[in-house]
Amino acid sequence: MLNNKLFTVSVPAVGPWNAHAYNVSSTAASLHWETIPDRYSNGKIQQYRILWEHLSLGKSWRTVVDGKQFQVHIDGLQPFTNYSFRVAGVNHRGVGIDTLPIYVRTDESGMS
Repeated sequence: MLNNKLFTVSVPAVGPWNAHAYNVSSTAASLHWETIPDRYSNGKIQQYRILWEHLSLGKSWRTVVDGKQFQVHIDGLQPFTNYSFRVAGVNHRGVGIDTLPIYVRTDESGMS
């Protein structure tokens, strides 16, 4: 006999909504997003995990912010460089689905 039980997803089933980013200088970017709706969060969002990648080098970093925070300022970027950013919600079960990549190019050095 087959067991036809449905399983439930325990981590957030979607990424944060309306995520966007922009450069704020030659060495910084700002990311903003909206919370994951309750019907997709599978519990309280405790944190947001942000991944970013230097596209030319393929090097990546991550940071985590509180679940009540809907923006982050990333410093220490290289001038006139392309980066991709992704944001995911984290609940009591783990990291959920990332947003699609958000692409930002920092300003040239000396510009702000």
